[in-house]
Amino acid sequence: MTVIKFKAAKAAIQRKRYAGSVLSAWDRLDREQKRQQREQRAEVERKARNTF
Repeated sequence: MTVIKFKAAKAAIQRKRYAGSVLSAWDRLDREQKRQQREQRAEVERKARNTF
């Protein structure tokens, strides 16, 4: 019984690590997309100011 519980606990820890890495990857992608949108918006605003 102890071995089974240990294996189950180990598997649970690995699942948590995997879920954490997936969430951090999505977070990095989301931040990168938001940064690109801010840069594009700033560029458009700069061009608009320069035309007037």
